[in-house]
Amino acid sequence: MTTLNIQWRTQAYARYPFPASLRRTLWLVLAVCCLSACEDGNAWGDGWTASRNGNYLIPSGTVATLPPTGGSRRYSLDTNLDVEVSTDASWLTAVKSGAADIVVTAAANTTTSDRTATVILIGGGLTATISVTQACYGPDPLGLCPDNNHPHAIDMGTGVKFACCNVGASTPADYGDYFAWGETSPKSTYYWSTYKWCNGSEDTMTKYCTSSSYGT
Repeated sequence: MTTLNIQWRTQAYARYPFPASLRRTLWLVLAVCCLSACEDGNAWGDGWTASRNGNYLIPSGTVATLPPTGGSRRYSLDTNLDVEVSTDASWLTAVKSGAADIVVTAAANTTTSDRTATVILIGGGLTATISVTQACYGPDPLGLCPDNNHPHAIDMGTGVKFACCNVGASTPADYGDYFAWGETSPKSTYYWSTYKWCNGSEDTMTKYCTSSSYGT
């Protein structure tokens, strides 16, 4: 019996090298750490999954990369809260779409630098974020201009030179001015009533018309 008892104690200490009181203390410390993480709204340390007291706010992604031309990304939200959506940059918008989606939209980046912004989701005392990065066109996306003093006359390989910018633009990436057909000056509104080559409507054309149904 003595030999068996010694073997049992040896096996027990091999499996549990710490005294029972110390093991209970370690389990208690671990439990307190887990509860503290949940109360901070970030139970797993991933930086964006938020939960507290049965509420949760989880976007389907936390990072977005948008092209220089701009564009949109749609994210779904796993949440049981009424969520407010905002951004920290004027070039980036975020709006709710339906009950569980948000749409993030960036304007074209015509600057010479990449840029970043944050979509902020708030609900029930919880906060989650989506980090958005957008590359730039740069002053000369094709590398054809000799300097940044635009516009330049560029030979595109045919012997005919073209301007490096649209009319009214200050860099090759800018949109420039808008013109109605056959007009040579931009304007603030583009309606039939403001069109130079008609008498106020689409069927009173005075130029660039081959059908009598639309004018002369």
